[in-house]
Amino acid sequence: KTYSVDSENLRDITANENVLLVLTNDGIYQIDKKGSSGKRIIENTKLSSIDVFGSNIYASESRDIKKYGGEEFGESSYFKTPPSFSSDISDFTIDGSVWVIEKNGTIHKFIRGEKQDFSVKNIPSPIGKNPQIYTGEGIESLYILDSERRRIVVLSKEGVYKYAHNISSLTPTSFAVDEKLIYIVSKNQLYSFNIK
Repeated sequence: KTYSVDSENLRDITANENVLLVLTNDGIYQIDKKGSSGKRIIENTKLSSIDVFGSNIYASESRDIKKYGGEEFGESSYFKTPPSFSSDISDFTIDGSVWVIEKNGTIHKFIRGEKQDFSVKNIPSPIGKNPQIYTGEGIESLYILDSERRRIVVLSKEGVYKYAHNISSLTPTSFAVDEKLIYIVSKNQLYSFNIK
């Protein structure tokens, strides 16, 4: 099926049971999965990544995560107090907790907007710049797309390094994970491989 979004430069996509949410240069578009075209529901040119959890939409902007809720998608900051990140947010993911990864590779865990104790342990080499992070409800690990070092790093949700998938033959730009497979976008091709 093909969906139409009246905007250019699609940056990120997420979905729930009923709708697709697409981040573009001029905001967030909502597409009914039963329909074919989308409408802009949030106008913001500064957002860099999106996710959805429950009835709320979350989007990163510099060093903040915006939370959009209600019928009018009212905007507020997810964080109770502004966190002291050392670089901008590169990506984030939600499984009930909100996991944030900075552009420098530092990972943080938040619950209800409050920072939790979390650190990465036993990783053989640091995570490179501009990584992406992925997990979800029912997914037991954290997955980090380290494009700079061409690998997928797998951590426990306690921060313990488990293993890494070597993806040196790819030029990854995006990825997603389900219970059995890792999907990677590279040079306009979609690849998948089994989780160990």
